[in-house]
Amino acid sequence: MKETRINSGFLDKIRRTAVNRQEAEIPDPVGSTLSGTYLVTGRMGVASGEADIFSCRDPEGKRYVLKLYRRENAIKPEVLKRLAGIRSPFIAVPVAAGAFEKHQYTITPDLENPSLGEALSQGVRFTAEELRSLIIPSVNEGLRELHRAGIIHKDLKPWNLIPDETGKHIVIIDFGISSSLGSETVILTATGATLAYAAPEAVQGVYHQESDYFSFGITVFELFTGYTPFQNRGISDGDIVRLASVSEIEFPEDFPEDLRALVLGLTYRDLTHRKDLRNPNRRWGYEEVQSWLRGVRLPIPGETPEALSGTALYQLSFLPYSFNGQKYVRERDLLREMLRCPDQGLRELGRGILAHHFGLFDENKAGKCIRAAGELNEDSRHNFLVFFRLMYDLMPDYKRFFCGGREFAGIREFAVMAAQVASYSSTSMESFLKSLRMLLESGALKYFSEKVILSPLSGEGFFKVRELIMNNSFSDSECAWIFGYLFSEERSLRVQGKAFASPAEFSREMQRLFDDDVVEYMDFLSAGRSELEFFMSFMPDSASRMYIGQILDDLEELSTGHRSYSEELMLKAGDFFTLGSFHQGRDGSKIPLEWLVLKIEGKRALLLSRYALARRPYHGTFEDTDWENCDLRKWLNGTFFNQAFSGKEQLRIPLVTTENPDNARYGTRGGNATDDRVFLLSAAEAEQYFRTDAGRRCAPASYAGYSDSGFCYWWLRTPGYSPSDAVCVYPNGAVYLYGHNVNIDDTMVRPALWYTLCI
Repeated sequence: MKETRINSGFLDKIRRTAVNRQEAEIPDPVGSTLSGTYLVTGRMGVASGEADIFSCRDPEGKRYVLKLYRRENAIKPEVLKRLAGIRSPFIAVPVAAGAFEKHQYTITPDLENPSLGEALSQGVRFTAEELRSLIIPSVNEGLRELHRAGIIHKDLKPWNLIPDETGKHIVIIDFGISSSLGSETVILTATGATLAYAAPEAVQGVYHQESDYFSFGITVFELFTGYTPFQNRGISDGDIVRLASVSEIEFPEDFPEDLRALVLGLTYRDLTHRKDLRNPNRRWGYEEVQSWLRGVRLPIPGETPEALSGTALYQLSFLPYSFNGQKYVRERDLLREMLRCPDQGLRELGRGILAHHFGLFDENKAGKCIRAAGELNEDSRHNFLVFFRLMYDLMPDYKRFFCGGREFAGIREFAVMAAQVASYSSTSMESFLKSLRMLLESGALKYFSEKVILSPLSGEGFFKVRELIMNNSFSDSECAWIFGYLFSEERSLRVQGKAFASPAEFSREMQRLFDDDVVEYMDFLSAGRSELEFFMSFMPDSASRMYIGQILDDLEELSTGHRSYSEELMLKAGDFFTLGSFHQGRDGSKIPLEWLVLKIEGKRALLLSRYALARRPYHGTFEDTDWENCDLRKWLNGTFFNQAFSGKEQLRIPLVTTENPDNARYGTRGGNATDDRVFLLSAAEAEQYFRTDAGRRCAPASYAGYSDSGFCYWWLRTPGYSPSDAVCVYPNGAVYLYGHNVNIDDTMVRPALWYTLCI
């Protein structure tokens, strides 16, 4: 924000207004050292409604302000954590926090100036130029930083705005009732803000980021006029709330026109279109304030033709209604809350309370309620559908719905949530699953699709799901999975109480379990067979069914094919072992592969093909390369792996980390470690596992390719003299560290791999 020439005069104006406030009873921390650093030196004579303020200093004499809260757990730990990550001249970030005699406190740098609220109380008024040049830009930037950090202030007002010591910035303070957003964009809370500045939705305990901007607009109005829009009427807090919900702000004659536009934009009540950036009828936020500061004339929400239709009509005639312990002054908010809590809403409908209320001001809506109440009977699903239809009949432009207390903007979003809740089910989500089942069995979702969002194809899908679950004994979770799979791409699942994000992840986890313990693998899958068969039946895409079907096939093979277990138990280094098959016959047919056991390590065996299996270059072109990037590695872990081994065999070949040492003679760099299922031996390994040249001599498989006197060259993964060479073994068994050019085609491949034994 640019500096202005009003700074020094602005500070003089503020500093003349410092006042003392009545002190309140609270533990006296004076003389105590808090957070191990800050010595409390005295009371500042300022007691807010929720805390007392004290002065303190650090060992270097720097001054700070201690805010000691009256109530326990006054400021949320998550808010403090998020504040600590903010670096902004517009936010007073606490340097320390803790508790003194069970009273929470925060310590912030002493800005050494009165708040704008204190200045107002002493009769100071702020000019349009001071607002445009200093106050509005500062607060706008401060709110952006808070919202970026996931914090809603919830109590923005002049008393929580203080100039810094330079007069170049206005700083937002006091986060005693602030909340963190988490992954949501709305906060439901019983903690209230100061009513004169609270947005209509905030009075109902619902806070969005836009709620802070509503308070911003009221604050701008007060800083210019000296009073809040309804304060000068001499009315109660309750009347302020009512008027703020239904009445327009009255501006004095000297109120600047552009400032009026800003206040109206910031205090627009209807949040229906808050996420539609193209809709002019939405409350202003950061971007609109920035445009206003640049002099851009924006359409004022509520003063465009669109504002005369749709949801704005719901604000014309409605009497307050108490529901679930809360008083509602907007019809739309009441009806949404009834949809959120249908059991309570049904009781209000059945007892005639809802019809009686509408009868006081709207005979048409009262008649709809009376007719709906007359349709109720002993069938809970029928009654739910009657109530559901009534709510959408009363607000025909509402295109969302609730399940388990949560609002959804569309079917797909809901389906994703359903499958995820079913997969990660907990007792806290049981109400969601039961609510979902009611939405399906009652036909409410079919009605919503066909009559509310006008999607008959989706409605037909809901009909099929309803018929399916009505005629089968599915659990609540299974109903959620069936629905979720049909209407979204979500493919999460749960087997034996363990959740998996997708069939592909399940397959990978089973591979890891197989590598660790085959017996545990079989026990787990055997116990979960019926669950897997359910997922196999209801996952609509072939890829998901393939993963699950492969696991079931492998389980069947392992359960019936123990023929090789005893053989594997007897294996030792030097033995030969048959595994897989490859194209080696004269006619291109596949014949079984023989493997030499190099090493037994726990439940795994290191195998090397007995014969050289194919004649291939290390890399397709003559250029610098290494094992990580060469074409031969790609071929071995791709084409060869998939052609040589069955699905069951592949499950038992683990992904291992392969180290790639440098050339011991020439120092050529071996490259990064790689993750491979099939690999070549390194030069060091070829010498480690074969003590003599004779042991390293290798013949090619029948008709596999090149042969010299019965033996052949075969590649190792170690680089040769240069990065364009690779080490190989000569037909006489000697390790040739100088190597062959990587693109030479007379050298053969002798694959190696680790194999999980049936132990």
